[in-house]
Amino acid sequence: MASELKYGTYSQYEVLSLRRIKDNYQVYKFKFDNGYGASVVKFEGTMGFDNDKYELAVIKFTDGDNFHLVYDTPIASDIVGHLSNAEVLDYLERIKNL
Repeated sequence: MASELKYGTYSQYEVLSLRRIKDNYQVYKFKFDNGYGASVVKFEGTMGFDNDKYELAVIKFTDGDNFHLVYDTPIASDIVGHLSNAEVLDYLERIKNL
C-alpha cells in the first residue's frame, strides 16, 4: 500500500487534496503567499510510483486557484520525480521562499 504524504505545517497552504490511498492515487496542491505553489502527485505512471515516491512540479497561480506549470525557477526547470516525503517538504519550503 502506498504511503500518504505527511506535510504537517504546510497544510495551511493546501488548496486541493485528493487522497485515495486505496486506489494508489494521490494529488496535492499547495499555494504560497508569493503566488507560487506545488503540485505533488503519486499514482501509477508517475516518476517513482513503483518505489512509493512522489513527483513534484512548481506551479504559478494566476487568477484565484487557476495555475500553470513553471519551468524557469531556481527550484526546478522540469518536473522532479522519485522524491521521498522529506525531499517533498524541502522543495515546499524552497518554493514558499521564492
